[in-house]
Amino acid sequence: MNGQEEKIGYATIKNGEIVTSFTPYQPKAFAVKLASKPSGVESPKYSSLKLNYNLDGISTDDNRKDGDVDGRGNSLAGELLPDTVWFQGVPLLTGPKGPGR
Repeated sequence: MNGQEEKIGYATIKNGEIVTSFTPYQPKAFAVKLASKPSGVESPKYSSLKLNYNLDGISTDDNRKDGDVDGRGNSLAGELLPDTVWFQGVPLLTGPKGPGR
């Protein structure tokens, strides 16, 4: 695939492995379609753990000076963060996005 995720060719697969070569400054990207999970494999078990937030690292466009995630005044864009990020079937809650929170 190219940098725009457009198909530009096919990869060679041998014994279940992608066969390729790289030259300097030549990135390569591959689209891989995974098989569905085998039957009998259980979903991960988890329990929620409430953590206290002690850092305001999120700001919004209307107040970009609100957060400081790295000690240099930079912050994460609150408009781009969902309330919940799902990873392998486990929900991860993002922190509050309001001013000063």
